[in-house]
Amino acid sequence: MDVYIIDFNKDNRKNFKNMPKKYSRVILKFLLNKIYNKNDEILENNGKPYIKSDLHFSISHSNNTLVIAFDKAEIGIDIEYLKPRNYKQMLDFMGVKCKDDITQENFYKI
Repeated sequence: MDVYIIDFNKDNRKNFKNMPKKYSRVILKFLLNKIYNKNDEILENNGKPYIKSDLHFSISHSNNTLVIAFDKAEIGIDIEYLKPRNYKQMLDFMGVKCKDDITQENFYKI
């Protein structure tokens, strides 16, 4: 598995809002071409990009960070910056019942 992380905040620039999402396909196409010698058309199925190849990839972005992972097998990657949320409500939605309020640390352990 190969994982590429691009942090658009690295230079502390303020104008990078939504850059990972905006340029994710451009960067994906660049990596496919230059690293994997693939010039395949990027197709889409239910919002998930793919190519007709033995190479699989997954894209995730959060805040100003973009992550793209590649592998020969089906792959999925997700990144999320930690921020305050209603963790109990999220767990209830996922079918996990909790009696007490749950901390951010415990939520991510579950």
